[in-house]
Amino acid sequence: MKWSLCALLLGFLLDLCLGDPHSVPHPVAGIGKLISALEKLLRRLCPQTESGEKLAGGILWCMVVLLSTAIPAGILVVCH
Repeated sequence: MKWSLCALLLGFLLDLCLGDPHSVPHPVAGIGKLISALEKLLRRLCPQTESGEKLAGGILWCMVVLLSTAIPAGILVVCH
């Protein structure tokens, strides 16, 4: 617990001092672009009804979670 709190505080302080690097794409920005692209696709494919939008939202959530987990996991497998 003590080390986790120290790591959290250190990470917070480093983020305040250094910020995000502008030369490297940030993973959160990539996830945002993925959400935007999938939303456009699903709005074309799913009907514009309440149930169609709920279905599209479920598909969007599943795809984002799946890809946001699978891509880092694949990188870790390749690096191992």
